[in-house]
Amino acid sequence: MANISGLSINIEVLEQMAAIAAMETTGVAAMAPKKLDVVNAISRRSVLKPVHAELKNGAININLYIAIVKTAKAKEVA
Repeated sequence: MANISGLSINIEVLEQMAAIAAMETTGVAAMAPKKLDVVNAISRRSVLKPVHAELKNGAININLYIAIVKTAKAKEVA
């Protein structure tokens, strides 16, 4: 649970909302698991989660890992 200016935010709920919004975006085919890298494997930080949100310096950063439709243009989907 993150607390920003007296507002409590459940990070897991925020991640779920971001995933739902991503899936409603034209050109998104699916949520894709994050690729495994050495740093995440050792620290066990959200190794395979397709959505990761974190509170950092008073802001919420959200990373989404998606697969796009073959005919879609990545720049337009982003």
